[in-house]
Amino acid sequence: MTSKKITICGKEVELFYCAATENGYERISGGKTIGVFIPTFKTDKKGNQVIDKLPEATNEDYMLLAMAGIVAADTYYKREAVINSEDILYDATPTERRLLIDTIVELRNEWYEVPKI
Repeated sequence: MTSKKITICGKEVELFYCAATENGYERISGGKTIGVFIPTFKTDKKGNQVIDKLPEATNEDYMLLAMAGIVAADTYYKREAVINSEDILYDATPTERRLLIDTIVELRNEWYEVPKI
């Protein structure tokens, strides 16, 4: 599991990235698979692996993944939710929403050991 604390809407929240986050995303997204975040690859004429198709994830998918990361942390610690989806959707600033998305992507990359490029 990877985790990080950030401040959203004046509240410190913790996000986890682990199997619980992915399961939570699939549950709250209406059955989308975690595969929407994964690009597809192909081999070019020189034998190099290149991206064939970018991930299909929408901004909403990333927000749902981040919310699933918050719920995973709260569930793990058996604590009341510090923040809810309405706070994020209605009260978070664009900068805070970007921080939320950047954080969950960072945690996902760290969990899957994606090298930084």
